[in-house]
Amino acid sequence: MEDAGFEVEDRMYRVIEADVVDLDFGSIETYLHTENEQFFSEYIVLSTDARARAAYTETRHDAERMRSGSMSSHTEISLLSFSRFTQTANGLYIVISRIENTLVLAYTYSEHRAWMNDFLRTLGY
Repeated sequence: MEDAGFEVEDRMYRVIEADVVDLDFGSIETYLHTENEQFFSEYIVLSTDARARAAYTETRHDAERMRSGSMSSHTEISLLSFSRFTQTANGLYIVISRIENTLVLAYTYSEHRAWMNDFLRTLGY
């Protein structure tokens, strides 16, 4: 990702803020934060699929609360080993994706959504 112009930061030993993912610290195996001029994202590898599903659900609910009272659109796909939620609200575009025990959270302004989706697809999310 650094070759694509992203700054990558290992946040494993930083305090995990409640608005990012509200889980006990011991269940997280990897926590990376990336950003460039268009968007930022977080890659969180959890100890089990069940913990990743719980984190996905909680993070999706947080995003849904953010859109309260505003014009918005969203999509969701939910399968056993894969989930993806997208939302556009208040000028922001959010992608929450899970493949097995890995959670990806990505945020950008609405005008960069196509670029961000293309990049996430390249990574398999």
